[in-house]
Amino acid sequence: MPTLSQWINDSELRQSVDSLQPTPGYCIFIDIVGSTKMKEKKIGDWIILLNNFFRALREPPHLYQFKPLKVIGDAVMYYIEDSELKQSAGTPFSLFHSLWLIATENRREIIPEVRIGAVRCNQAYSLTFMQGNQDYYGIDIDLAARLQTYAQPGEVVIERRFYDEIAVEHKAKAASFFSVIGPRKVQLKGFTSWIDVFHSGR
Repeated sequence: MPTLSQWINDSELRQSVDSLQPTPGYCIFIDIVGSTKMKEKKIGDWIILLNNFFRALREPPHLYQFKPLKVIGDAVMYYIEDSELKQSAGTPFSLFHSLWLIATENRREIIPEVRIGAVRCNQAYSLTFMQGNQDYYGIDIDLAARLQTYAQPGEVVIERRFYDEIAVEHKAKAASFFSVIGPRKVQLKGFTSWIDVFHSGR
């Protein structure tokens, strides 16, 4: 995949851009609640918290099969392509259930209080503006970021497409699925249309 910086010198830039195809998958933002206050009080405690948090994400039953795309301040972003989810033998429901376990974790020394936004992405593109980096852009990426800021502490917020997938697949005794409330129509910053959102937590 060429970087956009390489395309700038390409006489066929428009053709290259127009030929881009979406990379379907799942975009997830996980934000630590109250992290800024902790940094103000004692930076060492904050560093230990983040270390424990990132280690926990890499262990079962959380997102251990998947590599974070990047860390943004006190938040971590994942983009899990459909092919990657399938290769891990995961499903949309197992992915949602892992997010619910992270959001509802009571052992604060392992996983601090978080808020999570997650979107089933049909309009996301594997694209980088800087050589050597991997990134994704598109309206669905923006939506996931907005849902994360909309979520309350201890909550996972998903949109309609993700919900419809897990509703088809959910396990009859899964507490994570039965904790879901929605849909609720909300208007998020930057979006002209109303979005159906679903909340899940304790």
